[in-house]
Amino acid sequence: QVGQSLHRGNVKELAEMGEITADSFDIIIPDVLDGILITAIKEKTFLNADTVTSVVIPDKVTALPDSCFYNATAMQTVTLPASLSVIAQRAFINCTSLQSVTVPAGVREIGLRAFNNCYALTTADLGACDGLTTLESYTFSECYALTEIALPASLTAIEENAFVNCESLKTVRFGGTEAQWNAIAVSEGNEALLNANVVFGG
Repeated sequence: QVGQSLHRGNVKELAEMGEITADSFDIIIPDVLDGILITAIKEKTFLNADTVTSVVIPDKVTALPDSCFYNATAMQTVTLPASLSVIAQRAFINCTSLQSVTVPAGVREIGLRAFNNCYALTTADLGACDGLTTLESYTFSECYALTEIALPASLTAIEENAFVNCESLKTVRFGGTEAQWNAIAVSEGNEALLNANVVFGG
């Protein structure tokens, strides 16, 4: 067996066994369990995990599935691995205590509503994701505290309401040139993004 998936039913059990390092509701998921690599996390693994304050994802995981951390309302930090390429829809929706996120360079897909309703999120760094071309609808909607975001030069489209009600957004750090920024197809409901100060890196 090449790899195994972590799922909702065994998180608590593994923590109690000491297989997952858990201290003060901080969880470090190991690379290996019972001699087998953890290569995936199942949908809704941390659904309604309202006591978990931080999570470290192991290095072989390539995707965070639909609703993986849905309504994990106490989670303040998450450490994402360099191996990650996909953050599925609603992966972090309603993570109302999440304060910041740095998305690894290999991520090429972020699903709709991935960070919707992350009320405490102040910064988001997607600047290294040079394979990311689209921000889906409602990706950061209702992130009321978001003040700064870094976006890659590879972006070509920002779908509707990706930044709706991001009332605090002041700074966008864009990896490309002003011409590249102006060429991005930005759909309706993204006034907060368009009204922010853009710092160009290209």
